[in-house]
Amino acid sequence: MPTETWIYVLTLLVLTGQLWVFDKQLRLMQADRDWRRDEAVARFYQLGLRLASNFARTDSAGGDINVGHPLDLTFDPELVAELANAATRFAPLGRTAVRHLVTASFSLTVYLGELQHLSTEGKGDEPNVIATLQVHRRVIGERLDRAVAEIPPALQWRRRDEQPFDFKELCSDGGTARAVLPAS
Repeated sequence: MPTETWIYVLTLLVLTGQLWVFDKQLRLMQADRDWRRDEAVARFYQLGLRLASNFARTDSAGGDINVGHPLDLTFDPELVAELANAATRFAPLGRTAVRHLVTASFSLTVYLGELQHLSTEGKGDEPNVIATLQVHRRVIGERLDRAVAEIPPALQWRRRDEQPFDFKELCSDGGTARAVLPAS
């Protein structure tokens, strides 16, 4: 065989090897992307459920909110930081989900500020502040629900009764108890 033929055969073998390696790299990248997405979904649900738990604790601590009444205002700092860094932590869920989580983070920050204000110096404005707190909790729950809509249905978590989590309900005033207790 002439030298040119050998060069063509070797070139074809090298190209075939490169295509095989490229295919393996592509599969590894897809597996990595799927793993990151699954991890972001798990983090998201853990964050939402911990947030609802923190709201429930605040509900139980401040059932009758009065000025000067000491409230347990210590939200899990890791939870607040995770929501604040939503763009990096939840990027695999997509831009829309991240936008909803950033809005929820802003509402949580305002909620915590209003709650602090109410517990220290309400000065007769309690009904307005409490109404504002309820609005912020509803917005947080709605934004979490909208972020859930961006998660593929096969990856969405469900409660034991196979119903999807309703974060608007969980984050509302007393919502954790209503969401956990069976409807009568």
